[in-house]
Amino acid sequence: MTNRLMTIKTTKNKLLLLHALRHVALAALAVLACLLPTQAGAQQHESAQQLLHQCEVARDKSHHQQLSQLAGRLLAVARQQHDARLVAYALMYKGSALLFTGNDDKAVATLQQALKAAGDAGNDSVKAAVMNNLGIYYASMAGNPFYAQQSFLKGKRLAMAAGDSSLQLRIAGNLLVLTKTPGDNESIAQARAIWSYGKAHRIAELAYMGAFYMAQCQHHASRYREALKWVQECLDIYRHYHYNDIAYVHVLHSQILLDMGKTAQAAAMAQTAVEVATRLHQLRIVPDALLQLAHVERKRGNLEASTGLARKALDAARRARTNTMLVDAQELLASNYIDLRQPDSAYAHLMSAFKAMQSVQSFDFKQLEHEQSIMQNIEAMEHQAQLHALESASQRRVAWALAAVVAVLVALLATTIAAARRRSKLYRGIVAQNVKALARQQELQERLASLAASSASDSASSAKTVKIDEKRGQEIYDRLCQLMEQDRVFTNPQLGREALAEMLGTNRTYLSAIVKEKSGMNVLQYINSYRIGEAVKILSDKAMVSLPLKRIYSEVGFASPTTFYKLFQQQVGITPHTYRKQFLEMDHDSSHDHNSA
Repeated sequence: MTNRLMTIKTTKNKLLLLHALRHVALAALAVLACLLPTQAGAQQHESAQQLLHQCEVARDKSHHQQLSQLAGRLLAVARQQHDARLVAYALMYKGSALLFTGNDDKAVATLQQALKAAGDAGNDSVKAAVMNNLGIYYASMAGNPFYAQQSFLKGKRLAMAAGDSSLQLRIAGNLLVLTKTPGDNESIAQARAIWSYGKAHRIAELAYMGAFYMAQCQHHASRYREALKWVQECLDIYRHYHYNDIAYVHVLHSQILLDMGKTAQAAAMAQTAVEVATRLHQLRIVPDALLQLAHVERKRGNLEASTGLARKALDAARRARTNTMLVDAQELLASNYIDLRQPDSAYAHLMSAFKAMQSVQSFDFKQLEHEQSIMQNIEAMEHQAQLHALESASQRRVAWALAAVVAVLVALLATTIAAARRRSKLYRGIVAQNVKALARQQELQERLASLAASSASDSASSAKTVKIDEKRGQEIYDRLCQLMEQDRVFTNPQLGREALAEMLGTNRTYLSAIVKEKSGMNVLQYINSYRIGEAVKILSDKAMVSLPLKRIYSEVGFASPTTFYKLFQQQVGITPHTYRKQFLEMDHDSSHDHNSA
């Protein structure tokens, strides 16, 4: 009986133990189930942080294709985690990658999304980085230095607010590139500050950028040996920190060597720049590298080789849509053809250079409106964020609500005043650029006149010795340019396609095809571009200020004042009345400054 009781007791204890173990196991499973999501989330978080770091490295080294892929993966993870901060960073990096791979429109749209996301997350660093990228877009792609400067300065203020010294200096470097006096002491001091900060904080990208800016500044100041020391510093940093934009350093190195008279070394360095930029598919660096090599070959006396390279640079500049390079390439081709005793070809390229220069110095009004809408959207998002913050505060106290209303009204008033000032500055900038364009035009016309005189005096011998390899279309276009520039036939209000075709001994269809191919315009647009150019010249002449606007349109060949006003605003960016007003104010200011001095 006792044994049986002992057995029952033992069995009961075993059941109790098993029951307890079961509860412990279930509890352990419950704890494990709770921990697993946390661990998974930690792994995802770690993955997101790794992606963010990889994006930063790819950005720093200008690995734009890789950056695009990494930013896309980061964006997917950030949205999955509903992390507004990471979304803002991912969109900013994506926009930056798009910008440097030639997708300008998509880049701007993505950067605007990044700005909104950064506002939602309250992240001033991302806002500053976005404004820096927009500044690069306006400076390099849109050709609008006014909005570029505004974007860079806004980005710099945001970076200061965020306490991001590295980003402040990166933006300062871009402002340095935008400056008109890169060889002055202030620019050199700023470049050195960027380099010093990079070295002190072991940020290779900033040290590299600062060294490049130092080399550039010293080159502009004609201190070539000092410039070479800083180029060597760039190369030393590159050995440990591979930066994709090294081709720019090779181009600058070649320019310095060429100015020092070391043509063989300059040629080798320019060739290296071409090879690196081509291998890395850097569309916007290839034209610079090719044109530098063309300049070196011209200096060495290899005019045929220089001409071939300049043509390649011209094609590359057209693909990259860099108008400033179009001007430089056309002018180099014209210089080569003058030395090759081919005046017709030289004349054609000088005229093309003039046309390209006009497009650089003029403003597309629709583009201006588009860019202004971008800046207004940015400001609207900032005010919306401020209003949201103030509204949240007002819920806590009525007094805060009143303060919010006052603050918003003050902000709106400040915005209105700032917009008026920006508009005035923009208009003055348009006038200033057109005045510079007129001076450049005068220089080109003097070269054309000299070339025409040389061609006329030597026409008999050149007919025998010079080979004209231009096709009939090029010959007709050259004569058309002469009719416009020398005979000024555009001042005739009745001038049209048929009359021009008759002057040139061809038919209307053939003439239209030639003008479209060479200028990208139809015949009427081509004629009107000369008329508007002449109107700008009149409005920029102090001796012509008494000429009424209602007479100018007929003087330049327009039959209708409405057409004149509309086309002037489209091509120049402001009305004729505003242009004249701004020009007179600028002239008055410059005269006052001169008298004060």
